[in-house]
Amino acid sequence: MEYLHSTRNGNEMVSSFEAIAEGLAKDGGLFVPNEIKPLKNWQKWSRYSYIDLATEIFAAVFPDWNKESLRTCVKKAYTDHFDTKEVTPLSAIGDAYLLELY
Repeated sequence: MEYLHSTRNGNEMVSSFEAIAEGLAKDGGLFVPNEIKPLKNWQKWSRYSYIDLATEIFAAVFPDWNKESLRTCVKKAYTDHFDTKEVTPLSAIGDAYLLELY
C-alpha cells in the first residue's frame, strides 16, 4: 500500500483512501505521495478526453487503486455537474485563451 504525507510537515502518513476521505491533512497541508514513478506513454495524453486524462493522472498518484474504480470516480465527479459539456472550457479573448475554472 502506498502512503501519502502532508505538504506542511510530512509527519502525518495516511493511505490514499484516508487522504481522499479527509481531503486535507490535519495541519492544513495537501496530501502528496512520497514518490511519483515515471509516467509511461504520457506523449499520447494530449489526445485523451478529460475523463481519460484525469484517470491516468490519478492512477499515477494512487497506484493502489484499480484504474476502473478511478475512472468510475472521475466520471461521477465530472459528469452532469457543469453548465457546459466541456469540463474546462476555454474562452477566446483576442489571440489569447482564458481557462474558466468557476
